[in-house]
Amino acid sequence: MDRRVKESKVAVPVRPIRELAAEAAGDLKQTIARLTNWGVRVPAASRARTALEVLEHVASSGQFTSEQRGDDTAIRALQLSMDLRAITDSLPTDLVAELRRDLEKCVAGKLAFDPDDLEPSQFQSQLIIRAAFAKMGVVPLVPTKAEFSGGKRPDILVENGVSRYGIEVKRPTKASTVLSNAARASTQIGEPGLKGGVILDVTDCLLGIPPTEVDDVVLKHYEQTSALFFENGVGFKPGQSHMLFAGVLARPMWTVSGVKGDAMVAVHSTSAIGAFGTRPGTLDFRRATWLRETINDGLNQIGFTSVEEA
Repeated sequence: MDRRVKESKVAVPVRPIRELAAEAAGDLKQTIARLTNWGVRVPAASRARTALEVLEHVASSGQFTSEQRGDDTAIRALQLSMDLRAITDSLPTDLVAELRRDLEKCVAGKLAFDPDDLEPSQFQSQLIIRAAFAKMGVVPLVPTKAEFSGGKRPDILVENGVSRYGIEVKRPTKASTVLSNAARASTQIGEPGLKGGVILDVTDCLLGIPPTEVDDVVLKHYEQTSALFFENGVGFKPGQSHMLFAGVLARPMWTVSGVKGDAMVAVHSTSAIGAFGTRPGTLDFRRATWLRETINDGLNQIGFTSVEEA
């Protein structure tokens, strides 16, 4: 029995926040223009335009931390700018109506964390995984209600040869809900008769955790999640053989030094993705390995991770 894990980490060197924010603001301005040209509505009150205003203020004031600003909007603005740039870079030439709707949901809403409106950040995570596949030359498809007869459906469909896989992306906000989100993902993939896997973005679950502990926490979430579906030395858990992989990631974590005008900021991202199979060489394990490698390498291509073999 086999379960192989690939852990990935990246640390961007420390940079002055004024410099980083100015660059992110410029990128976001271009991204909003590109989205608008693609037919995506980006209202004045959207979190994308709010993020642009925040980044421009950070670039001029140097005020970035929650202590300086009274909230975490600067952190969220920087993250949104980086993600939207990667997402927009992966868009197809031709307009896809379902994808445009997903993008509009991603840029809408408030920039500040709103427990009553989690949809924008959910779509942000979902579109990042879509971008990772696109970077690797895999065309991610948006499942439609008509195709799945109004029943359970995954967030993303990908194809490799004659095989089709369902990818479910979840963004829990509390560590206590990570496993329940993973279980729901399994149902959304298995109920329509697909094979595939789940990616859990636990960024919002890590607030307050020291950066030195983040990698260990992400790996722990991965180990607990994978145990729902597969047990080393035994095989798939009952009813879970459709789950070929599972992954947990946390998108930019920030290490800040200096609390006055010119804070220095380091970016840290981390992930753990495992492929499941009863033994190496089986068809399902080759499929699982392809899915894991494609996601991991795609994230690397968009500058999210670098690769280390565990």
